[in-house]
Amino acid sequence: MSISSLFLYLWAIGVLIFIFWKVLSNPIRKIQSATLNGDLETVRSCLEKGVDPDIRSGQYIAPICIATNRGYKKIVELLIEYGADINQGLNEEDGVNPLLAAAIEKYSELEAMYLELDAKIGIHYAALRGDLEQVTSFIQQEQPLNSKRNRGMTPLHLATMGGHRDVVQLLLDNGAEVNFSTEASETPLHQAVRHNHRELVELLIDRGAKTNYVGKIGTPLNLAIHENNLEMVKLLIDKGADVNLQLSARTRPPLYMAAKQGTIDIAELLLNSGADVNIYYAFLGDTPLHMAAEKGHLDMARLLIRYGADVNAVTRNLSADTPLHSAKIGGHREMMRLLKSHGGLDIGLSE
Repeated sequence: MSISSLFLYLWAIGVLIFIFWKVLSNPIRKIQSATLNGDLETVRSCLEKGVDPDIRSGQYIAPICIATNRGYKKIVELLIEYGADINQGLNEEDGVNPLLAAAIEKYSELEAMYLELDAKIGIHYAALRGDLEQVTSFIQQEQPLNSKRNRGMTPLHLATMGGHRDVVQLLLDNGAEVNFSTEASETPLHQAVRHNHRELVELLIDRGAKTNYVGKIGTPLNLAIHENNLEMVKLLIDKGADVNLQLSARTRPPLYMAAKQGTIDIAELLLNSGADVNIYYAFLGDTPLHMAAEKGHLDMARLLIRYGADVNAVTRNLSADTPLHSAKIGGHREMMRLLKSHGGLDIGLSE
């Protein structure tokens, strides 16, 4: 290595050390990082040095909200001891409220502690807890019904999460947006599916909820498949969910998801409801049979073949693999024998 190269190398190392030091010495980053990691003593050290317990900037949320989301009761107590505001985010659009966070994350001790400290209750918390009288009062006070708190959830999301039909009905009757989307692109219908509230799924769809709305987890149908909830899958299909929907390259087709998970009953229901057995997942370029072969799901592969899956379909990517090649890569010998018995060929470039 020449002297100039050595100098540049040492200079780059020095710059990285300086940047690392600046990040660690930044009071916001330091207390945020310590809180995230549950490092009580570093949080205490920051507070003893005069760091504001409610310090926040830009996209950062206050330490007490981080600690509550993680369930770090001792850190929460320490922050409160140093004057942290337990009511922050209560009336702030896109704000994070500690009491609401404790309730959402089901940290009952923290929730009880906040209530004992007389934390103020907003419409979001009242909706989550199903307090019809309080929600009615907030509506009469003209509280905005589509305001967002804690990861972008509205009162309707939270009432749905809690399974409170009367509150959901009240909010809808007073103008709550049935298809309002959170930061994770989830609607109230996603919440109803996630928490297995069948009655609310029907109510929301009857009130205009889009069965094919695509969030980060996919559509409500994708979510039901992810949760391995056969009855919910049936309900959504009956309500018009598209069994072949793939609105973007990253949206997994429902049958592909079932094949990956090996959920035979759901896959058969999808196939009987019109799912394309040879549908390609646009992002990876493979079919449900490729996925079943890769995972070694023998019964799933048998089902797909029975419904007409192409045993020699090649992936729509540079490797151009057949299902048999996928099984070979995965080391699934029984799967290989099954595919060969149906005329499968070992073709592909993957290793």
